[in-house]
Amino acid sequence: MIKPSLGLAGIILAATTFVAGTADAQQVISRTSDYRVTWSDSAFTGAGALYAASYAYGPSTFSDVNFGINILPNAQNFSYFQGGGVTVSSPAPTPPYPSTTTAVISSDGTSGYWGWQYDTAAGPGGSGLPLTFGRLGNLATLNFNVGGFDNNTYAPPIGYYVFVYLPGDWTTPGTATGDYIFNSVSSGFSTPTFTYDPGTNTTTVETFATSFVTGAPDLNFTLVGTAIPEAPTWAALMIGFVALGLTSWRARTVVA
Repeated sequence: MIKPSLGLAGIILAATTFVAGTADAQQVISRTSDYRVTWSDSAFTGAGALYAASYAYGPSTFSDVNFGINILPNAQNFSYFQGGGVTVSSPAPTPPYPSTTTAVISSDGTSGYWGWQYDTAAGPGGSGLPLTFGRLGNLATLNFNVGGFDNNTYAPPIGYYVFVYLPGDWTTPGTATGDYIFNSVSSGFSTPTFTYDPGTNTTTVETFATSFVTGAPDLNFTLVGTAIPEAPTWAALMIGFVALGLTSWRARTVVA
């Protein structure tokens, strides 16, 4: 398994199809999907997530292998990465990005990897999948839902790993602020683990399928944030602010 280096922020989701340009044998060791979710406060305002996908190959020669990549409409900063004996010969698309693009890759017969990454506009107005905002009573929630990959064409079956990186400690299941709610994961994938690293102040969510053949790596969980003031509370606060303003104005009038 080879994981790409992550360093952007935004929201990402992609689906791929595979077409071999030749009859040469190829071996896919694993695919890794990485999501790094960020937000500006505990109520998830401006939340976003970088998405990156990588494929690690064993020592089998192939040439002109085409991957079709579906790109979300609000994608930003699309780029490829590569290493070892695998080379991406197609240039990365430029904005405004097409809904689909093709990566042409080749191999020199040694082990290597390739992949792509991009982000999208963050925040409630432009986030799109896989993040949605909601409520649990008066608590803000962020729902993470990822899927959309189909793997009908690989032989032998590949190992598929999904990682999600969350700022802070999200290792307690429950419905209180700071807890997570595990909703679902696709058949064949392991039950997700939530592991906290105090050194980086990051929780890593991981699920995997050791022999992934077909379907989607659907992973769905909810994070519970801080309380959102109810409408009556907001009204009371506004009345209080107005009263304070009037009191201040009267005080200035008397002095004058």
